[in-house]
Amino acid sequence: MVARWFDQYLSEGDRRALPWLCVILLGAALAFGPPFLLWLVGLLPADELGNSGASIFAHQVVVTIASVLAFCLAAGILRIVARPSFIELDAKGIGMVWSILFFRLRGPRLPWSEITSVGVFQPTANVDFTQSRLNFATAQDIAALSIPLAQIDGEERRQQVADAITKYAQNNVEPRVFAELAPQRELSFTSLWLEALTAAPSRERLLPVSIGTILDGRYCVKDRLGAGGQGTIYLAEDIQVATHVVLKESILPVYTNIIKRRQALEAFHKEAFALESVKHDNVVRYLGSFVVDHRAYLVLQLVPGRTLAALVKEDGPLNDKRVVTMAMQMCDILSHLHGLTPPLVHRDFTPDNLIVDNNDKITLIDFAVSTAAWSPDSESDEIAGKAAYMAPEQFKGTPQGQSDVYSMGATMHYLLTGETPEPLDESHPILINASVGKELSDIVAGATRLDLDKRFKSAESVKDALKALA
Repeated sequence: MVARWFDQYLSEGDRRALPWLCVILLGAALAFGPPFLLWLVGLLPADELGNSGASIFAHQVVVTIASVLAFCLAAGILRIVARPSFIELDAKGIGMVWSILFFRLRGPRLPWSEITSVGVFQPTANVDFTQSRLNFATAQDIAALSIPLAQIDGEERRQQVADAITKYAQNNVEPRVFAELAPQRELSFTSLWLEALTAAPSRERLLPVSIGTILDGRYCVKDRLGAGGQGTIYLAEDIQVATHVVLKESILPVYTNIIKRRQALEAFHKEAFALESVKHDNVVRYLGSFVVDHRAYLVLQLVPGRTLAALVKEDGPLNDKRVVTMAMQMCDILSHLHGLTPPLVHRDFTPDNLIVDNNDKITLIDFAVSTAAWSPDSESDEIAGKAAYMAPEQFKGTPQGQSDVYSMGATMHYLLTGETPEPLDESHPILINASVGKELSDIVAGATRLDLDKRFKSAESVKDALKALA
């Protein structure tokens, strides 16, 4: 943080002069601080022997105080002058360097030839992705060199690190490494709005995007994964970092009034902002966004697996144990969304928007209709969501955290029975599938109560009930 403040507000000449200024201030404090304190002590009343307040004891007190102040001042100046760690790269290896006053201290330097793998480490107890570290492993040490990603400042430096890894680290490199080092795009609604509303559409872009098309100069379309009324989902390769991503396309209306076009773009921006704000291991990662000729694209992490809807359709209803495992993850997702400031209500928490991988890990992938929790001050008549999974209050345009709890309960009903729940009805999966345990069926019923006072108050309360069945 200090380094970024220095770069923004201080010129190169100021940064060269700053260490000398600090040395002068430190010398002045050491030279004039103790005499000034002695002068203050000299103002104390005389003792019984006629000595001034500057007695031997007073001198000792002053020296102690001056020493403590000098140490604190020196430590503070050293902390300011010592620049944060940065990376030194060349053809031989990679290492960390610290700049302290006029000296450079080099840390461990790792030769490229000894690196066996490069990956990204994320503390398991922390879902804040700013805490991620770039780990370089050797045959002897899985973390021979660990670099905080937050300390790789600037798009140019990140690109240099990515290029060096590509060129010299020939062994196993996780794709996520390049995704983390990719330039962070600033989400600017104003620039997107101006670009989308002022440009004239081209004839080619009025047709579906063909396989092999390169969008935004870096995303090569590989396959069409799905299509809907408002756009298409594409599999694409980010040719800059050699990894696959998902492009979610939103078609912006062209031949209509500017109000309609602006509303469409605002909806796109709203989803992008929601995805960018949510950092959770069970939520798809937002990687960027761009607009090409009246088509807005979200760049998202490619999540392996199938939607829960496809899983049940292909494999049939799931057993109680699997549903409990998945439901507890759903509770974690909703607890995180509802714990944001302001709380975020998903409004479309359904089997179509949840992907499960081979290890039964759940990932939420769509935030198209998410919104802040309703309050009496809200003025919105918008109703969004799938009818079979919508709580009564959501139909009335007053969604809240408990509305997502209802949707989760309806989703559990679908997983246990293979049948879409009845809209605006309390779900009892045991009545459809006799193999469902009564305790689990009761939890689903408690999550889908029509009366808010009788429904589970939060996702945490649902998870507490599920723990007894895990």
